[in-house]
Amino acid sequence: MSVPPLNGLTYVELDIPTFNSPDTTATLRLAVDTDYLPKGTDAIPNIKSIGISPAAISLGKDLGIRATITVTCRDHRHVFNGEDYNSGTFWGKFRARYGLRLRGYPLRVIQGVDIQGAPNNMENRHYIIESTDGPSPDGEYKIVAKDVLKLADNTRAQAPLISNGFLIADIVAGPGVVATLSPAGIGNLEYPASGVVAIGGKEIALFTRSGDAMTLTTRGQFNTIDVAHNAQDRVQVCLNYAGVNPANILNDLLVNYAGIDPSFINLSEWLSEISSYLNVAYSALIAEPTGVNQLCSELIEQMAGAMWWDDIAQKIRLQILRAVPSNAFTYDPSNVMANSFDVQEQPDQRISSVQVYFGKINPLVKDDQLDNYRCTSQISDTTAEAQYGSAVIKQIFSRWIASGGRATAEILANKLLGRYRDPPRRFSFSVMRYSGGIDPVLGASYHLGAYPLQDVTGASVAVPVQVTSIAADVSTIKATAEEMLWTPYGDDIDPTNKTITFDFDEKDINARSRHDALYPAPTSGDTVTVIVNSGVRIGSSSTASPALNMGIWPGGVTLILILRGRIEGKGGAGGSNSSVSSAGVAGSVGGPALYSRTNFQLQYQGSAAVWGGGGGGGGGGWSVSSMGAGGGGGAGYDPGNGGTGSNNGSPGTDTAGGAGGPAAAGIAPGGQGGGPGLVGFPGANSAGAGGAAGLPGAAIDGISFATVTGGADVRGAQIN
Repeated sequence: MSVPPLNGLTYVELDIPTFNSPDTTATLRLAVDTDYLPKGTDAIPNIKSIGISPAAISLGKDLGIRATITVTCRDHRHVFNGEDYNSGTFWGKFRARYGLRLRGYPLRVIQGVDIQGAPNNMENRHYIIESTDGPSPDGEYKIVAKDVLKLADNTRAQAPLISNGFLIADIVAGPGVVATLSPAGIGNLEYPASGVVAIGGKEIALFTRSGDAMTLTTRGQFNTIDVAHNAQDRVQVCLNYAGVNPANILNDLLVNYAGIDPSFINLSEWLSEISSYLNVAYSALIAEPTGVNQLCSELIEQMAGAMWWDDIAQKIRLQILRAVPSNAFTYDPSNVMANSFDVQEQPDQRISSVQVYFGKINPLVKDDQLDNYRCTSQISDTTAEAQYGSAVIKQIFSRWIASGGRATAEILANKLLGRYRDPPRRFSFSVMRYSGGIDPVLGASYHLGAYPLQDVTGASVAVPVQVTSIAADVSTIKATAEEMLWTPYGDDIDPTNKTITFDFDEKDINARSRHDALYPAPTSGDTVTVIVNSGVRIGSSSTASPALNMGIWPGGVTLILILRGRIEGKGGAGGSNSSVSSAGVAGSVGGPALYSRTNFQLQYQGSAAVWGGGGGGGGGGWSVSSMGAGGGGGAGYDPGNGGTGSNNGSPGTDTAGGAGGPAAAGIAPGGQGGGPGLVGFPGANSAGAGGAAGLPGAAIDGISFATVTGGADVRGAQIN
């Protein structure tokens, strides 16, 4: 029995504002003019041609290439609203009604065959109008549409939004300064009640606000310097992501800054993808307006992921790159159109070494400035470099990976190296539609077999591929795919094992807070390992707080501290003497080094050291004719300051207490600051008593919570 030929039909639908009621929309349906166009279909057959440049997914790099649809129509007579039939033309009156104001309105390309009947039974692909042009002198009108991710273009969407406020007057350095914003009323219009601002492109500060009065509560944040500012300096609201799931960051950027309809995003699906194949959190302060496409592309690259617009389901898809399943469907000569297969080598895609710079220091400095990153991680394959005859280095500058995120940086490097250690080939092939086979889907993974694909013995092989582009018409689908090679480099994600690594000197560390800047919230069954590497010092900027606080964790979390470097409390300040009639002031107490109220394993390795801050030396007592000298500061990281007096005491260092102010004629000397974990020395007596010695800080406050293995240089008490 012969099968009757299928007649292809193509429609284009536009949702446009109702002319007399712009708050509502009306649907305009156009059709490609054919002699078999169903008579009962409500459509205007004025389409001359439809040009489709398909979207292209960029695997592990950026947001890819946008799909472009160009609909070319012929002009003709038409009655819109009871006007005379001979009065003007369809597209001339259409242009008069809508001008160039249709950007962003929905457009659908509908393709099918006549036996499917009505257009709503056919395949609908969804886009948004980008531009219109015409009618031209020869009677053509063009409509250009793009996919939804066009809304994220850097020229259209920025995050954060630009702030238009500026300082009305000069302000001085220091916390608590009230800065008045101008122009009047801008505070309530553009600034939140509290948050983070960048002032004059130089300093970042925390603030609270009432009206146009902005109180700068904490100055010199994010490694910027607390400085004075001049009138007219701009005040820019910063966008701060602190320990946020990358799916939530992408959703925020696309919805709240690019204006993409949230119904186009299945956030729960995105979160599940991240949980299953990445399981990290990212942190970044965006201090200046930055293109949304740029920010999303950075995330896509650093997630080793892909994002694309599913024009049939009307969803933005997010995927972490991974190997193709062994049971994926196979395309081969049995189901691929004859003579449609093509293959192209892509040697420029090869990577042999990945360098990730992370732990960005100052958010106001350009991203590619190497000395603005605290850490770097490099993963290389020297065997591949020898095989291919040269190295190919990929550098990534990450504002999104916080300090301590070496494990996250290594996961990224492993994924990219595993994906591009061998350069993937680019394939194209076509399949017939409506033939009972499986149509390839954009972003989906398959196996591909063809005559040129052979192993070293000449046997045919099916290679894993991921479809990066689909060009569909009424009868065929042409797929472009990239070979999904995958060399494992230890990048398998175990969502229950999380590592925080300190590679450089830092202060005031809370292990739980740092974890939350790098990973999703911990749950029972997780193992969190904190590593302080050899030569690294973890210190404190205040004697009231420990250098390293292990933090509070949910029950069932296994917490491990591997210490190879040094944890050291802040040194106590030396005591002072302020007048001839005053006794010397006691030296200040040193600060604690390590604090915990959560059970944890403490593993000492190598040159591990835990030092409490040294106590400050006491100030010298007053004499008949002069005040005493200041005491020396205690040892610590930070060390204690020397006390003031007739002769000032010296500050401590990280390894020794500072000398007390020296004796002189009629001047009682101050006491020397204590060494690491040691009490200071009292100030000398004279007519007035010398100040008492400052006590040292504890080496470990919470020793009963620690299960200790190995040995360390511990200086100071181990309490609680």
